[in-house]
Amino acid sequence: MGIAFVEGFVAMRQGRRPDKPALIPDPGEWRAFVRGAREGEFDLT
Repeated sequence: MGIAFVEGFVAMRQGRRPDKPALIPDPGEWRAFVRGAREGEFDLT
């Protein structure tokens, strides 16, 4: 997955499929994702 910061937004794209559209979460969604990652919400058990 590639992540880029573009004009105040975050754009994410799957590296293996660059022809597909990028996902662009709003700032609140991005903060929630980062917070969840920091808190281990996405850790595999």
